[in-house]
Amino acid sequence: MREKLVQNRGKVESGMDRAAHAADSATKGRFKRQIVDGTDKAKTALGRVAGEGRHRKGSRPGS
Repeated sequence: MREKLVQNRGKVESGMDRAAHAADSATKGRFKRQIVDGTDKAKTALGRVAGEGRHRKGSRPGS
């Protein structure tokens, strides 16, 4: 599965962006901050699964 994520990461991130836009439109912007934060966290997790090995500040336990 990891190989598929690495090969199609752009498509996965594009899908996340489209879903975030749809959710933002459906809620008429009321939850924009939460949607953006959730999308960012999902993309960070995707990077970890894909093997980037980089962590954002605060994403490691104990930081």
